[in-house]
Order: sequence, then C-alpha cells, then structure tokens
Amino acid sequence: MAKHRWHDEIVAWAAGAKIQRFGCITRSWYDDDKPNWNDPSARFRIKPERKPDIDVICHVQMLSGSRGIGGSTDLVMMYGPHVLGNAVFTFDGENGVLKKAEVIGG
Repeated sequence: MAKHRWHDEIVAWAAGAKIQRFGCITRSWYDDDKPNWNDPSARFRIKPERKPDIDVICHVQMLSGSRGIGGSTDLVMMYGPHVLGNAVFTFDGENGVLKKAEVIGG
C-alpha cells in the first residue's frame, strides 16, 4: 500500500511540529493548526526552523587625523578571537541584514 501523500508531514504534526499551507491567493506560506490532509488542492510543509541571529563582536576605532563630525571619518574595524571588542553587531540569521548595533564595555 502506498503512503499517504502527506505522510511525513502528518507524522511530524502528530509529534508536535508546526505545519504550513501554501495560500494560492497570497502566494505565501501560513501556519495551519488544523490541516485538511485530504484537500486535493492543498500544499503542506513542515514549518522550517528559523536560523539563529549572528552576533559579531569587534573593536571599532576612529583613525587619528580623521575630520570627524561634518566631514568624512575614517574608521577601522577589527574582529577575531584575540580582539578586545567594544561593539556587537547583530545580523539576521535568515537574510544577513544588520538588525542591531550596540556599544559594549566602557
């Protein structure tokens, strides 16, 4: 006997996984708490897990001789395991876009 079309999704849903259905009108995935597994036009998937954000700790410093406010400013940014950081940049784990920048230390 052949497996049900949505066998893997049904098993995951029974185990507590979130299921998403593709909306034909919106052309996007949305959460479906009560999937109708027998709808012949439905498309389901197990909701993908979100990739975690990435924090980059670095040291940012203005180079001497830079003009500063009102003019161009030359900055140097150093990062690595042996750098004493003074800033944290948080990037979105899904698309790599900068979400937050904060000063750390004194």
